[in-house]
Amino acid sequence: MRRQRHPHIPPPAVTTAIVFGQLFRHEFLFGDDALFRAPLLWQPLTTLTFFGRSASAQLLLNLVLHAASAAVLFVAMRKLTGATGRSAFVAALFAIHPMHVETVARLAERKQLLATLFALLALLAYAHRRLALVAVAFAASLLSDPTYVALPLILLVLDWWPLARLRTERDLRPLLIEKLPRLPAQPSQSSAAGTHSRSPTQSLRTSASSAASSRRPDPRCRIR
Repeated sequence: MRRQRHPHIPPPAVTTAIVFGQLFRHEFLFGDDALFRAPLLWQPLTTLTFFGRSASAQLLLNLVLHAASAAVLFVAMRKLTGATGRSAFVAALFAIHPMHVETVARLAERKQLLATLFALLALLAYAHRRLALVAVAFAASLLSDPTYVALPLILLVLDWWPLARLRTERDLRPLLIEKLPRLPAQPSQSSAAGTHSRSPTQSLRTSASSAASSRRPDPRCRIR
């Protein structure tokens, strides 16, 4: 019985290096060097990755980030679907898609590369059910660029396919709850909530009874 062979597909990282290897000879484009003079305060992680003034070094980092994203996508898709050949094809298509040419070739698009890498790391962590790592990677993605703010909805779609966790309407509520941030309830907050939950009538009755008890004479303190 002959085994079915998948067509040979280069690893996503190698495919990315072959396609974008010529970036080492490029210079900054469209005022990319202005990013060193004007930090992006609303994208702190992106700002931290700007170093030196060498265009080759900066573009090399862009290439490494894009290759890492393609590799993480391959591992995540293989974990989610169990199909190695199709996962490699999707990752290779992601790596060499013409839509990513400007993203890799421009320093100003570093934010998109970082946000994509952290979003894919969140996807991989979700495939392994590491919800804490999902939250950390999601936060890092938003600190790089708010592109993937709808990532929790994407994870909900993955619950439907291929993870098959969302089968009935009863499965929807717990899957939604696990994607919301959970804050531990403090005892002081609980007691304060219990105090504020009283109705105005109950509060008036409590105050009146306290005042009346304070005006009662103590039977032990009689005047002889």
